[in-house]
Amino acid sequence: FLLGPLTRINRFGNWIEESITLTLVGLAICLVFRARQFSLAAEGQLYLGALVSGLVGLYFQLPMMLHISLAMIAAGLVGFLWGLIPGLLKAHLNANEIVSTLMLNAIAIRIYNLILTYRLKPPDVGYTVSKYFYPTALLPRIVPETRITIAIFWAIAAVFIVYLLMYRTPFGYALRMTGANIRFAYYGGINTKRVIYLTMAISGIFAALAGAHLSMGIHQRVILN
Repeated sequence: FLLGPLTRINRFGNWIEESITLTLVGLAICLVFRARQFSLAAEGQLYLGALVSGLVGLYFQLPMMLHISLAMIAAGLVGFLWGLIPGLLKAHLNANEIVSTLMLNAIAIRIYNLILTYRLKPPDVGYTVSKYFYPTALLPRIVPETRITIAIFWAIAAVFIVYLLMYRTPFGYALRMTGANIRFAYYGGINTKRVIYLTMAISGIFAALAGAHLSMGIHQRVILN
């Protein structure tokens, strides 16, 4: 258990692949938990991030840097917007975020399956999968004989970005105060509603990038489940 990932290059690669995904999703969860919200939307955001980055990979032809950047931006945007929905429901209607995010997960997965099955799956393929993306949309692999891609740098950068956001910005201070005591934060002049919906929306960016990592770096296409 402890040394197995270090004994073979493919095991090491599997370990790092999973670590990238879990780091990005973990950061998404970390942000909302720090604001004392309990969003479970990361699963749906991951699916939609994989789907949207896949659409960019399938239907756009651009130079590699532009292609990958566009796919990342598109994935981050859909994650932000999907996180904004339960954030606004919580902030303005006091809807239970656990219930709303779980329900939105089911909707996101159905959207993913619908588009994959009826729009992306080639007619001559015997199982539910899209074509492979254009080579310019694939994340370059940096360790031979593994699927470790440049997404590892996304994960490292994301850790520092979340740290700086949380502890070195006014928004991060407002986020932490809202999590510590939302009434105190409100009477102290913090717009707690804005903090809640922006926190849930920003967290969606990281979860969606985890999905982009899976589709563009690991599977290199959109697959069922």
